[in-house]
Amino acid sequence: MTQSLIAVIKQASALNFIFYSQKFMSQVWEGQGVITYGRKLIGATDPQKSEPGTIRGDLAVVVGR
Repeated sequence: MTQSLIAVIKQASALNFIFYSQKFMSQVWEGQGVITYGRKLIGATDPQKSEPGTIRGDLAVVVGR
C-alpha cells in the first residue's frame, strides 16, 4: 500500500468508517489517453446507456427507486 492510501485509511478509521467489510482493489493508471480509455472501458454512468462490452454494460444491474 502506498503511504497516501494508508493515510486515507487512518483518517477514515478515526471517523468510524468500516473498511474491510468487502474486498476491494485499487488501481493507478498512467499514460496518455488513460482517462478516455478508462471511461470507454467502464462505460456510461447509466447502465441502460452503456455499450455492450463495457463493465457497466455487461455487469451492472438497473435498480429503480
